[in-house]
Amino acid sequence: MNLTFLKYFYDTGKEKSVAKSAAINFVSAPAISNGIKKLEQELGTELLNHGKNKIELTKEGIALLKACEDIFSLLEKTKREITFGGAEGTQHITVGLTNGLNQEFWPGFLLSFNKEFPAYQIAFKVGSPNQLKTWVQEKEIDFALTIARDEPRNYEFLPIHEGSFKFISHPKYRATKAEPQFILTGNWPEVESFKKAYFKKNRKMPNVSYEVESWGTIKNFVAMGLGIGIVPDYHLLKDNKSVKAYNFPLELNRYQILALFRKGTYLSEASFKLIDNFKKFIQAQ
Repeated sequence: MNLTFLKYFYDTGKEKSVAKSAAINFVSAPAISNGIKKLEQELGTELLNHGKNKIELTKEGIALLKACEDIFSLLEKTKREITFGGAEGTQHITVGLTNGLNQEFWPGFLLSFNKEFPAYQIAFKVGSPNQLKTWVQEKEIDFALTIARDEPRNYEFLPIHEGSFKFISHPKYRATKAEPQFILTGNWPEVESFKKAYFKKNRKMPNVSYEVESWGTIKNFVAMGLGIGIVPDYHLLKDNKSVKAYNFPLELNRYQILALFRKGTYLSEASFKLIDNFKKFIQAQ
């Protein structure tokens, strides 16, 4: 039995949608339909009834869907045992997180968490929000700690922290009224929103002195007095004498820090415990 086709059926049955199954598996809707047809041919029975604007499982489809839950759960358990091994009682967690969260929180959090839960073995990968989504879908990680402006589609998530983007500057920075200098990232929607709002208000584009790849780099440049930056406000949670919020007359977007995981995935008790403790760690800053 082809496990890929079985997976196509499993996600279609759970979501009651070929389109959603296609999004989850990063393939086209026809590929999902063709895979399920081949699976039906192999089993010699129909698994789905395609009604108008909806999909229903046949009796055989319901039975197979239930079996799929056990099959994929066992496969994931086996993969972990082969990959990690480890002593009895050890809890293994694989986490993905954005570079900003890694720089701002992760080392301190990991140190305190490992002291409290020494039996937990944590592996982690750092990547962009899009990379994290791919790793979640391909089961390279258990869940991702990421930042988002909107609630993500095709994923389950748990909220960790909510805030807004802020202007920041060095405490002694003094911008000229005519030309304040900005340090921005070029790969986030809030930057484009800011540029449009700035142009609407001033009839010209902002003076961007540096475009960098990460909020951590922005914070470092701002600490050197090189201009005004835009970062998520969690960069201001820690007591930091080198940067402060800068009062600039434009409103910026809000964001959420989320624990993102695959639809239909059962998170372990260890994963829930890590997520809950990470939330408390941020709140304590």
